Amino acid sequence: MATVQASLGAGSCASPDVGQANRSSRGAVGRDLTRVNPVRSPAVVGWASPVKEMPMRFPRICLLLFIACATPVLAVEPKQLDAVVVVGSRSAEPVKQVVGTVSRIDREQMEQRGVQTIEDLARLVPGMDVAADPNRFGAIGFNLRGLDGNRVSVELDGIPMADGFGVGQFALAGRDLVELGIVDRVEVLRGPASTLYGSKALAGVVAYWTLDPAEASWRDDDQRSLGALRLGASSRDHGRWLSGQWVGRSSDERFTTLVALGRRQGDETSNNADDSRFAANPAAYRNDSALAKFGFDAGAAGRWLATLEQGRGERRTDVQSLLFGPGRFSTTYALDADDRSRRDRASLAVEWPTVGPIGPLRGLLYRQDSQSEQLSDQFRLADRATRFPSRRFRAFTFDQESLGMELTGQWRGEWAGLSHWQVFGVDLVRHEYRGLRDGSEANLLTGVTTNVVLGEVFPLRDFPISVARETGVFWQDEISVGKGWAVVPGVRWEAYELRAHPDAIWTADNPAVVPASLDSRQFTPKLGLRWNGDRLALFAQYARGFRAPPFGDVNIGLNLPAFNYVALPNPELRPERSHGYELGLRWGGDSLQASAAVYENRFEDLIESRANLGRNGDGQLVFQSLNRDRARIRGAELEARWALDAMSAHTQGVYADLSASWIEGEDISRQQPLNSVPPPRASLALGRLSNDGRWGTELRLNGVRRVTRADQTVAALYLPPGYSTWDLNAWADLGEHVRLNLSLTNLSDRRYWDWATLRGLPATANDIDFYSRPGRGASLGLRVEF
Repeated sequence: MATVQASLGAGSCASPDVGQANRSSRGAVGRDLTRVNPVRSPAVVGWASPVKEMPMRFPRICLLLFIACATPVLAVEPKQLDAVVVVGSRSAEPVKQVVGTVSRIDREQMEQRGVQTIEDLARLVPGMDVAADPNRFGAIGFNLRGLDGNRVSVELDGIPMADGFGVGQFALAGRDLVELGIVDRVEVLRGPASTLYGSKALAGVVAYWTLDPAEASWRDDDQRSLGALRLGASSRDHGRWLSGQWVGRSSDERFTTLVALGRRQGDETSNNADDSRFAANPAAYRNDSALAKFGFDAGAAGRWLATLEQGRGERRTDVQSLLFGPGRFSTTYALDADDRSRRDRASLAVEWPTVGPIGPLRGLLYRQDSQSEQLSDQFRLADRATRFPSRRFRAFTFDQESLGMELTGQWRGEWAGLSHWQVFGVDLVRHEYRGLRDGSEANLLTGVTTNVVLGEVFPLRDFPISVARETGVFWQDEISVGKGWAVVPGVRWEAYELRAHPDAIWTADNPAVVPASLDSRQFTPKLGLRWNGDRLALFAQYARGFRAPPFGDVNIGLNLPAFNYVALPNPELRPERSHGYELGLRWGGDSLQASAAVYENRFEDLIESRANLGRNGDGQLVFQSLNRDRARIRGAELEARWALDAMSAHTQGVYADLSASWIEGEDISRQQPLNSVPPPRASLALGRLSNDGRWGTELRLNGVRRVTRADQTVAALYLPPGYSTWDLNAWADLGEHVRLNLSLTNLSDRRYWDWATLRGLPATANDIDFYSRPGRGASLGLRVEF
């Protein structure tokens, strides 16, 4: 087993260590993916990523970025600073008023830039990345400013998405659970956000929003329905997508309805390997989504909105990358995977315009059920441990049921001679977690089947059935203290309770283990200062964050006799804590719009998932999640857009666009860099919009610096070189209600690697090409409105 190292990127939803998945050879290609059998999946060890000291160039880089922002040569989307977001204060406000760094990506931007996956989405936001597993599971979840996993809060229409959980190479429930075809916009708040969002927002918030039918853009007052149909295809994964949306309203506009359906399907995402032995694993996937909203405006009795949503995902993979690989895969000659996800959501929201001095007052009641099921079918030759050819079936399921309620109010008025805008509320949520692994091994010579695999007796649970209750009370006040000046204090009190409910399956596998309960109470204050001038805006903030110990670390129970190791619960885990500092500016001129921020986040009591504690008295290798000491992440981000109309008549509609991010992370106690931190990157574009807005084109240069520092204390790692790629986007209206979008990516067919895809890969790996990103590609999309 590989040694597990401390990493801010791990959490309970960790990326699989690709170093464990290194191959020495490949099997035959083109297996029949329909042959995958329902099976039940095993465990090895959780993954956490590593860390090394980096030269501290923070002040110099920050100064350069601020100077760049003050000079009219850079680029955000047009009118980006006037865009309204909810994620900054849990209430609608213009971006320029947010004390913090926020990005908004709307549906039009996603279509114009060919965004179909969360990896495409991350390209548009500095400081945002996506962890991925090219062997089997694909995109896993978001990384914000060097933190990933369950430290990033992900929401859909204000409702938290399911947590992630992974154990070993056959079980990983990720967080890429939303089909973007039904999403209207995405808002990203980067930096600690525990004051407003609780313990799961240590790194920030990614908020998906679907369209509210009451906010549809009607062409005239008499229109009663409208809709849109989107379809397209991509060469990168032979993907095809189709989505539709219909909105209706009654003649008195009191009743509104929205129905949206989406489907995306395709094959494996291609890499850019020269040798066909290292081509991407053959795969086929399909994602379906359905959404319905029913609104009723009852006047003073409130506006009510009922929502039903369903998501389904299916992916079948011929995992050729692990055939005849190292360790347990040395005799594997076939491995088929059938992975499925399911999510069902029902919610009822209400907004009262005024309730006494409070207004508006919003309430939300919801239930969401999520399930991941991963089936594996492994065929093996005889070896020393299993002296007969065998077929191992494995299945892993992870279920999370969430029931929650939110109540959020606002108050605007004068007090003590000052103007106040207060946002306050209560969050109540109950999560129930269930995980199960099942499996069997069949002797292909005799047909005899056993439920004992590698010494594990199936079925079993890696943690007992667990119930977590979170209660949060928050308050924020924007106090105007002078012309353009505002002080924004805030505080949250949160109670977190975790209770284990062991059943017969858990007890049979862990007879001597008493599962732990956990209670945690935390205050998370914040203090912001903002100055808004006519064009220039400045902000500074301090924010405290925390993350309660997750179920998968408190009560992990894992015993693999074949490898003589055991993972133990830890009832003494303390919450992770952070102190975040941020300075930012925004410029909103006639030609130039820009925003920049510098930040430093300090972390204490970080949880290292399943740390290696050495051998116990029985000679077993013991793993247990522990609190480590301190870490630090600091960086700088820049977004800017410069309209060149004023330069000459030949530059009408021409613009330049720039985004950049630089992050540096360090495990202070070990004096090692954090491997969850991505390398610096920048994107520069030159584009043109027609005067009537009916067409546009954009040429974009993307650059990523080579990885020069990584924690290599356990083993030397492959550090990918820097790279640059060219993309071309173009869009045009073919009629009043028809738009065509074309995206050409990696025009030069550059072979490159992303650190988030292969971090942990040994420097001696002979299959580096397998982890390369796609070469030249194209996508074409069509939107028809009616």
